[in-house]
Amino acid sequence: MPTTLTCTADADARIKLPKKFANAKVVVQIQPAKTSVTPTRKGAAKSRFVEELITRLSDADRDRFLQLLDSPPKPNAALKKAMAKYRASHG
Repeated sequence: MPTTLTCTADADARIKLPKKFANAKVVVQIQPAKTSVTPTRKGAAKSRFVEELITRLSDADRDRFLQLLDSPPKPNAALKKAMAKYRASHG
């Protein structure tokens, strides 16, 4: 599960990461902050960090994964129910 961290850059556009991100591959997504009435937040930008987790598959697991991509199984009852619930709430 990716880790999400939101922080604000300082006046020199620097950000400080927790030590758990040392030597980790980090993806930075810049999202402009909404303008607010608080002067300290006006024009600020928020940065979101997602820690990438890499899982290595065995040859057999890789082959099974690729097989499922080529020939996905038919939806079961639980998936059909979830799809119906999603469509009812999202149109």
